[in-house]
Amino acid sequence: MFPERPRGPKPILPPRPQQIKRKQIPNKSSLLSSFQNDEGDMDIDKVMVTGKKIMDVYNQVSPYFSKFIKR
Repeated sequence: MFPERPRGPKPILPPRPQQIKRKQIPNKSSLLSSFQNDEGDMDIDKVMVTGKKIMDVYNQVSPYFSKFIKR
């Protein structure tokens, strides 16, 4: 940016840790395909079990969030 400006020594930084590869967020078709059975039909049992797990997690963490909101 300033070519005439003298540059000092570069700071010594610790090496960066290896980045963890994250799973990509599935697109809509991939998300729906995870609830299909082998024949390609919607597996209602998978949908219901997943919904129940989501509600269980919500019921476990919602009291913590409500404590912060009330303050």
